Amino acid sequence: RFADKLPSEPRENIVYQCWERFCQELGKQIPVAMTLEKNMPIGSGLGSSACSVVAALMAMNEHCGKPLNDTRLLALMGELEGRISGSIHYDNVAPCFLGGMQLMIEENDIISQQVPRFDEWLWVLAYPGIKVST
Repeated sequence: RFADKLPSEPRENIVYQCWERFCQELGKQIPVAMTLEKNMPIGSGLGSSACSVVAALMAMNEHCGKPLNDTRLLALMGELEGRISGSIHYDNVAPCFLGGMQLMIEENDIISQQVPRFDEWLWVLAYPGIKVST
């Protein structure tokens, strides 16, 4: 449904770039075949690129026996998300990878910390149907 908005050249796709960067991190080329299905609108502001980055890197790390720890994985996720947004940041990849609401700290080798959950809060997710450049 959103395929026409994706890069036509596979090497320009963020999932391919995740594979390249993961292989570079390990110092070897890992043969994989990946299919990513999200059904999230591109440019929706819902973190679709972060979902791609997190899914790709988690899958490759699992496939290879978890050679990278969570801290290193999160750092790579922020780096790769930055290729799309223009700068390294963790505001979408950290909650996607770690779960819950995350506070971005980026001090003393700590990238983010989970914020306590409030059971009485009501969460509303809305998609206005327009492209949002995040």
